[in-house]
Amino acid sequence: METIFENKFVTATFDQKQGLLIDIWHATTERMTNDECWKVLESWSHFPETYKPSYILIDSRQMLFVLTPDMHEWIATHITQPAIHFGLKKMATLLPTSTFEQVSMHQAVNEVAEERGLQTRIFDDETKAKNWLLSIEN
Repeated sequence: METIFENKFVTATFDQKQGLLIDIWHATTERMTNDECWKVLESWSHFPETYKPSYILIDSRQMLFVLTPDMHEWIATHITQPAIHFGLKKMATLLPTSTFEQVSMHQAVNEVAEERGLQTRIFDDETKAKNWLLSIEN
């Protein structure tokens, strides 16, 4: 597992053998500004082409920042669509306890997923999420 991005808000790792990219959002996102979030997202725009993940796990259980609608659209266009193009098969999300953040993160993940045939699923348990991502079955 290689750390491919890290700052005070999020850590991204990539397991080349499994084709698994993991984003772990931290509780420090409570103090994250829109500009800081944009910087993170923009710095990730090369991830789909550079790493070509087959699976993505978004651990947002501690994420306390609410994505704006324009961030949802940007993620769909600049990260999710290219990732699907480069071979993304499945995406799992570990959700935070706050309902509002759950809806926000879920909306961002599903912007493009449904229209492109990407399998997505939401979990509250990391082991179950990884097992589903790396399983041969649906």
